[in-house]
Amino acid sequence: MSVVYVADQGASICKRGDRLYVFKGPNLLRWFHSKDIIQLIIVGNVTLTTPVLTYLLKYKIDTVFLSYYGKYKGRLIGEFGKNVQLRIAQFQFLNSLQNRENLAALYIQGKLNNMQTHLMRRLKRKKDKLISTAILQNQAILDKIENSSPNLDTLRGYEGIASKNYFSAFPALIFNPQFTFNGRNRRPPKDEVNALLSLGYTFLMNQVMGATYI
Repeated sequence: MSVVYVADQGASICKRGDRLYVFKGPNLLRWFHSKDIIQLIIVGNVTLTTPVLTYLLKYKIDTVFLSYYGKYKGRLIGEFGKNVQLRIAQFQFLNSLQNRENLAALYIQGKLNNMQTHLMRRLKRKKDKLISTAILQNQAILDKIENSSPNLDTLRGYEGIASKNYFSAFPALIFNPQFTFNGRNRRPPKDEVNALLSLGYTFLMNQVMGATYI
């Protein structure tokens, strides 16, 4: 099973049998077996015929639409699951402020732990003060979260500070001299590194949102 990206501007996708064909005008650009697709990502001005849309919905192939610049626009969603008791349990769980705070703390701890793992791996390859400083700063934040019960606003603050610490060390994480990083920027990103970061975050969000539709 594979993820298929279609970013040919002005192209159209049609279906014949169990294959999807990508055309631009009269020219066939490529084709692929629809049964082998786990996710279809449409970037920019690409048209899908009604039979293609029907097929994607019928076989629950996750279909994501991005703008030409990679911004998430939405996704094709079929029928939701009919497990009413599951929905009720989810809403009841989230109705509790304590549960929401506990979940938020777990998410942020996971994010910070991943940051720490990446920084420590890089530190083994390249001794750099920027990296070691960010590790120490974010470990202090992790300790605060683990040893207290911060509210949502405090957790948001911790996450923002930790991200700032992480990206302060980011120049030391880039080994290719052709790429430079002078700080995080977005909407739109102003350089190659930030463009790749934003695109990566978009793909990650697609995966997370797709996993929530149960």
